[in-house]
Amino acid sequence: MRIYSKATESFLKKLRPMLVQILEQEMKLNFKSKRVLFKNYYYPINLVVFEGGNKLGYFDYRTFTIALNKRLMFEAKTDVIKDILRHELAHFYCYLDYGLKEIHGEDFKNVCRLFKWNETVIKASSSVEIENQKYTDSEFDKIQERLKKLLSLQSSSNIHEAELATMKANELIIEYNLSAFAQQIFMSLPFSICLKAPFN
Repeated sequence: MRIYSKATESFLKKLRPMLVQILEQEMKLNFKSKRVLFKNYYYPINLVVFEGGNKLGYFDYRTFTIALNKRLMFEAKTDVIKDILRHELAHFYCYLDYGLKEIHGEDFKNVCRLFKWNETVIKASSSVEIENQKYTDSEFDKIQERLKKLLSLQSSSNIHEAELATMKANELIIEYNLSAFAQQIFMSLPFSICLKAPFN
C-alpha cells in the first residue's frame, strides 16, 4: 500500500537527489523534469513509498514507478538505499531496452554489470541488517547517536534542559521516522528516564 505523510515526504526529498545522481553520473542518462532521455524518447520516472510486506523495493513498468519500503526510512544506511535504487533502476533500464522479460535474468545482470554495480545490486533479495554492516554512514549514525543523547538528557535536573531535549528528540523522531529506533532506546533506559520519554 502506497503511503503519504510528512515523514515519507521528507524521505522522498532525500531519495530524489540520489536517484538523479545515479541516473546522470553512473548511468549517463539525461534527466529533466522527472523524465529520463533514453534512445531519443523521454520516459517518466516516479518515486513512491509503500508500507508492508517483505519487499524492500519494486519497479512498476505500467506507471514507470520505483517504490521503496517505508522500513528503509529508519532501518537502512544511505549506501544500502542507493543499492536498492540501483537495483530498481536496472529493472527500469531493462524494461526500456528489452521490454518484459525474465525479471532477474541475464539481461538484468548484464545491465548491472554495464554500470559496474556490485553483486549486492544484482541480488534479488537482501537483508537490511546484513547490508548495513557493509557500509559506514556517518549521517545515519550521527542522527541515531544524537537521539540517544537527547533521550538520556531527559533525566537532567535542569527542567529547561530536559524539556528542550524532549522537544528536540520528538523533532528528530518525526523528521527521520525513528519511532522504532526510539522505542529500542526507550526500553534500554533507566525507569526514571523512561517516564519522561517522548512519543506521539
